Amino acid sequence: MALFKKFIENVSLIKRGVKMLFQIERTYMILLILTSVISVIPNYINIYFMAKIVDELVEGKNINRIILYVLVTLIGNFVLSLLIGGLTQLRGYRHNQFFKNEQMFLADKLLSMDYSDIENRETKMLFEQIKAESRSGYNTFYLYTYFGSLITSVSNIIASFLLTFNLFFAADISIAGKLLSVAFIILTICINFYTTKKQNEYNYIMSAKNVISMLFQIFMTVFTAIIMPGKT
Repeated sequence: MALFKKFIENVSLIKRGVKMLFQIERTYMILLILTSVISVIPNYINIYFMAKIVDELVEGKNINRIILYVLVTLIGNFVLSLLIGGLTQLRGYRHNQFFKNEQMFLADKLLSMDYSDIENRETKMLFEQIKAESRSGYNTFYLYTYFGSLITSVSNIIASFLLTFNLFFAADISIAGKLLSVAFIILTICINFYTTKKQNEYNYIMSAKNVISMLFQIFMTVFTAIIMPGKT
């Protein structure tokens, strides 16, 4: 129950974060979603048509159909490559605009606050905490990067399901084989979840070390300036 509650809290935070990203730069986020989804399609096109080509070579040996499959594969990859390249270029342009809009977004948020709230001690402490975490990498860059990875992962899951959907209804495959396939899929998901969790824990530890190192350097700079003002 506690794990489910934690999951709901995390989903709620992600939704709030993504909503904020769309408020900052809507066009960039749309391009991020499109590139994340489209980038997974070429792999599954290759798998699907390679299977079709192998089937023709083994069974039908229809040379015209084999040529058609090869052409569709090549043209499909070429078109998708151009599309992904174009979207990536547009995304790069809007990426620069994203950071400009972010500064404007924060400035507007600051101007909308009452002066008493700005000078509030808790507000100042929260602002310093946000700046410290931003320096360690836990900022909007981290949020939209992992949001793009999430969209890619979900797209992979959907594409894999569509590609293997007929597998679970094929009469020539035993129930044991189907159950084994399901078990393998679940095992793969669990392994990916575990490795992602460990990677996030490692990133958090390294970020904390970077913050401590940065604070120590600031302290030593201030300390040196106070103790030896003539040598700084």
